[in-house]
Amino acid sequence: MAKLVGISGIVLDGVIRDQEDIEKLDFPVFCKGSTIAASSKKEKGKVNEIISCGGVKIRPGDFIAGDDGGVIVIPKEQAEEVLAKAREKWQKDKDRENEVLISKETVYTYLDKALK
Repeated sequence: MAKLVGISGIVLDGVIRDQEDIEKLDFPVFCKGSTIAASSKKEKGKVNEIISCGGVKIRPGDFIAGDDGGVIVIPKEQAEEVLAKAREKWQKDKDRENEVLISKETVYTYLDKALK
């Protein structure tokens, strides 16, 4: 249902049930964990209002990104700067990867420097 109305993922400040079924939907759901117990709604959901999730304030228009490592919130007024820094970091990582992964010797040299 969420996909049909343009929602690209869900972040919950709680747990879910039926995790295996949710994973099959190819729809990202981020939460604190899973349970077999039935859920109970403590309050109504909010749309286009400031909320707090995991102790982080989220405002309408903020950008939310997540992967298996967790979720981040990027305030809308910082989005361009964060994107530019992320692209720069990604490029540095790619450049280092291309430089290091030439041979075993270059990998060992990199690890030797990194571990000092």
